[in-house]
Amino acid sequence: MLLAVIAALFYYGISQQTISIEGGHPYDSQVYFNMAEQVAAGLPVSELRPFTYRIGLPFIVGSLFPDDITMGFTLLNLIFAFLTAIVLFLFARSFNLSRVTSLLIVLCFVCAPQSPARFIHSIPAYTDPPALFFIMLFLYLLRITSQISLRGSLLISLIALAGVLFRELSICGVLIFVFGKCFRLQGNLPFLSVSSWSQLGMCLIPLAVSCVTIMLIHQFVDGTGDYAYIRQMGAVFNDLIRRPDVFVLSWFTSFGVIPLTLLVFARKLLTDFLVRHQFVGVYLFGCMLLALLTGFHTDRIVFWSFPAVLLLFGVVIEGRPFDDHSIRLKLAFYAPLIFGQILAWRAWLPIPDDPRAELFNPGAPPVLLFSAYGDVSLGHIYASTLPLESRLMMLGQYFALGLYFWLLARRATRRQSATSDIRSDQG
Repeated sequence: MLLAVIAALFYYGISQQTISIEGGHPYDSQVYFNMAEQVAAGLPVSELRPFTYRIGLPFIVGSLFPDDITMGFTLLNLIFAFLTAIVLFLFARSFNLSRVTSLLIVLCFVCAPQSPARFIHSIPAYTDPPALFFIMLFLYLLRITSQISLRGSLLISLIALAGVLFRELSICGVLIFVFGKCFRLQGNLPFLSVSSWSQLGMCLIPLAVSCVTIMLIHQFVDGTGDYAYIRQMGAVFNDLIRRPDVFVLSWFTSFGVIPLTLLVFARKLLTDFLVRHQFVGVYLFGCMLLALLTGFHTDRIVFWSFPAVLLLFGVVIEGRPFDDHSIRLKLAFYAPLIFGQILAWRAWLPIPDDPRAELFNPGAPPVLLFSAYGDVSLGHIYASTLPLESRLMMLGQYFALGLYFWLLARRATRRQSATSDIRSDQG
């Protein structure tokens, strides 16, 4: 499995071409590239809000790679992607998942189209990779730390400060760390209890440092344009109200058939798991809210939930749902799962180019089979930019596969029940 991870990293690195428009830095990435150029030229940083506030990566790139900014973004983002994969493996192992299952989770992370390990080679200049690393790091720190001392709190505060310098949404990692260490959900009012008052003060220090750092960045970094967070949130939410299928389909374009396995095969298993590890469910719910409110690229934001989604998938696989059944039933489950996932992620193909700059109006793709195939462009692989008829067709395909999995699960349950009755009669 480790060889598969290494092979995937190498394959995507050599097979993916940089997007051909705007010198490889289109859309939001053009802003980050301009910021790095300003740093390299010794000029004050001033760009469009809110991108200009994500100063960390452009500043480092402009300072260390003034003569080759594209290479700087590529190299640093690949380092963050690699570090995220390592921490994700350690995170999975902290739940006592096997090495093979943990590496399978890492392989899924690498192969996902939204993964930094893969997407970087298409568009190098963007700031998701460091933010995802810091969030992943906070989730892992939550797992491995017990009592937080003042010294530990200050160290975590430094990590939090660094995270929000790269991207303000890194504060999500701090928030889930505070919740996991200090709070617990309960079934009666007020539905939230303090599990450790002694730790609350120590954990609030990193949160305060994050908030103050964000305010200082907004104060001292110059931003242009009339962007406002509240107005953006309202616009995104209204858009998804008008197009609710986008939100649903985004989970499949981001994670393939994995959500189907979670919904159909392991509801009780995952419910028990989430009761014992509440922060995983809270993090997943928080990512759903982010996807509903924070950006029109819903698919990309949905992918931010990968620590929870891939972990839950690992829990399902570790439970070996068909190990007590015949080879035929095993094949009936694993073959569609594997091939469906490969098709959904276009795992052997590069991320499409966008030579005509038609990301937001790509038209209908020639072929749909859990993803877009044929002569397609970048906009065809996102639910948020596919036309309505294509979105509904793809949702129908996933619904059909989900129905198949549901019928398969019912058959396995009936067969297992019949086998138990026969054994009881023989006993």
